[in-house]
Parts: sequence; structure tokens; C-alpha cells
Amino acid sequence: MAFMKYLTPFSGKEDPESWLESYQVAAKSEQWNGTQMLECISLKLRKKAKEWYTNLSSQVKPKTWEQFITLFLEEFSDEDLQTTLAKCYKISQRKSESLKDYFNRFQRYLKKHETAVKGEVAIRYCGLTLKKKNQKHKYKYK
Repeated sequence: MAFMKYLTPFSGKEDPESWLESYQVAAKSEQWNGTQMLECISLKLRKKAKEWYTNLSSQVKPKTWEQFITLFLEEFSDEDLQTTLAKCYKISQRKSESLKDYFNRFQRYLKKHETAVKGEVAIRYCGLTLKKKNQKHKYKYK
């Protein structure tokens, strides 16, 4: 079933996390991958959101779906979420830290801030701060 046509466009007034989750569910129903979601996102943006996306410079414009999520939430989330996500992004895997230990430390941080940010959004940040050798082992989330 084609849910994408029923998804209300994002104008900047809606809850960004909920809207992104709805967009991803609709895209999954269409069997889209991250590249397709990124290519079609501008069709579902309106007003302030469309203007923001259109005005991103080519150097800043996201090249992956994960990059889009980061930029989108930084732009449209409330201050508490932005602050929490910024802190999540600063939590990086230490030089001698195993992937398991890093993930557990990241999870402990999320539990302290679970009202501000949904786990699946923060996990994307977690993946961005892995040591290079662990990048190929990134977990896939919805």
C-alpha cells in the first residue's frame, strides 16, 4: 500500500522526530532505501522546511540519509533535544575502548536523557562517533 501519498508534508511546525519516523515508515512500505529516502525528501517539505533544505549549500547538503537526519534534527528540534544530541555526538569511542564498552557507555548516557531523545535517533549519532575500524560493524536500526 502506498502510504507516502498520505503523509502530511513537514513545514517546520510539526514534531520533527515523529514526522521523521512517519516518513521512514512510509518509505519502508514503498521499499525505499536510504538513498531513495534522501532523493525524495524535498517532495515532502513545505514552507520553512523547504526553504531550509533548498538553501543548504552543496558543501553542507547531506549525502546520506543519516546525514540528513542529523541536519534535520539540529535545525528543527527543540533546544533540549539539540543540546542532548550535541552531547551524544561528542561521546566518541575511546582509543583503547572496545565496541561493546563504548556502546554500553553510550546506552547509559541515553538512559539518563531518554525523555529528550529517542534511542533510534541517538544511535545514529553513536555510529558517527565509532573508531574507524568499527565503522563497518555499525548496527542497522529502522
